[in-house]
Amino acid sequence: TLDSPLFSRLNANKSYVAQIKKNGWRIQIQKDGDKISFFSRHNKNMEVIADNADWNLLRQLVAQFDCESCICDGEFMHRRGEMKNVIYLWDMFELDGHQLKQPYGDRYKLLQKITTWNDNIRLTENFSGDFVELWNNLGEYEEDEGIVLKDLRESLHVSFRKPSSEKSGKQFKIVKEDPRNHTRSA
Repeated sequence: TLDSPLFSRLNANKSYVAQIKKNGWRIQIQKDGDKISFFSRHNKNMEVIADNADWNLLRQLVAQFDCESCICDGEFMHRRGEMKNVIYLWDMFELDGHQLKQPYGDRYKLLQKITTWNDNIRLTENFSGDFVELWNNLGEYEEDEGIVLKDLRESLHVSFRKPSSEKSGKQFKIVKEDPRNHTRSA
């Protein structure tokens, strides 16, 4: 159970939303015409890291995005021995050759528009309301690792060190303390 002054303060600020953080690999999808690539947050080829995933299926689904090019950010869920390959998308940085500098809420709406959601590519849901209740009910699924609180008004700032949204206090990541949770670093 968590009762945090931070949650209370952000609950009062209606510009914040919460997203359930999955315990998978951070993934960046890059679509440029017919070329589709999957990278980790450290710019490693995800097809090598998760070599038995169904990358051809995921590539076919990304090819259906309603755009010529895009760069999307999300979490890749894959379990060895299972045919479960799911990407949860939560942000988009580039669309048809243009860097998106709009506030997060506007980028999220653009992401919703270009994608056909299915069992393998899903939109990470934004929750508003009682963040403490969301946190306290977290854990229904093994892959739920925590929550991320985001300011819908925060514009994209490209940084090669610590993300500026974390430095500015516009995004907060809160993770469950569970020894079974192990964030993959790829």
